[in-house]
Amino acid sequence: MGAGFGLLNSSRLQIVEGHRLVTDGVYRNIRHPLYLGELTRNLGFTLILSSTYGFLMVLIGGLFLHFRIGIEERMLLEEFGGEYEEYMSRTKRLIPYIY
Repeated sequence: MGAGFGLLNSSRLQIVEGHRLVTDGVYRNIRHPLYLGELTRNLGFTLILSSTYGFLMVLIGGLFLHFRIGIEERMLLEEFGGEYEEYMSRTKRLIPYIY
């Protein structure tokens, strides 16, 4: 993806000058591998701890993440236009070959 935000530095979405759209490596199959990693990690902790409340929190967090992805993708479409649109047409958001 290249453009977007520095998750470790800020929770605010922003386009950073000079960034380019990255579509190789793990980004070849999914557009948001970091988000998939976060969901997988959180679900893993929930399963290890056998926590019903934790599972509910993962679901709620997943909903917020879904909205954040939508906002991020609109920003990327504005910045990269047809290049990002074409990228979206050949990749999935979070889960390779599924979603």
